[in-house]
Amino acid sequence: VNMTKEDRKKNMKLLFFGIMHIVTIPTLASALGNKIPLIGGLIKGVINRILRLKASTIKFSYDPTLDDDDTTDPKEITNGYIRTIDATIKGLDKVLSVIMRVAQTPFIIALFIALAFTALLLFITT
Repeated sequence: VNMTKEDRKKNMKLLFFGIMHIVTIPTLASALGNKIPLIGGLIKGVINRILRLKASTIKFSYDPTLDDDDTTDPKEITNGYIRTIDATIKGLDKVLSVIMRVAQTPFIIALFIALAFTALLLFITT
């Protein structure tokens, strides 16, 4: 297949956004919905919408450090794709861990408040 650098860049960007919208976002929303008790379904829908909006604004750069000519070795092209995907996975991992912490924070605060009230009640009754 004869592809120019611009074609490769467009194809990689389409692959990236396809994976984001078809695999990553639904999986993350489902995982968050399952981790949050009671209102997980509501949170799942909200997170799904927010991530789909934010995913469209992500800047994606593909630079496999190829030579100027378009007749490069297919192995170099594949290695460029792999490096780009690895860098993207690392970035997504950071974003997803922050989202998980933000989604769980209200429940952690509520847990500490409940524990404080329980300790206070135990202290008052004894």
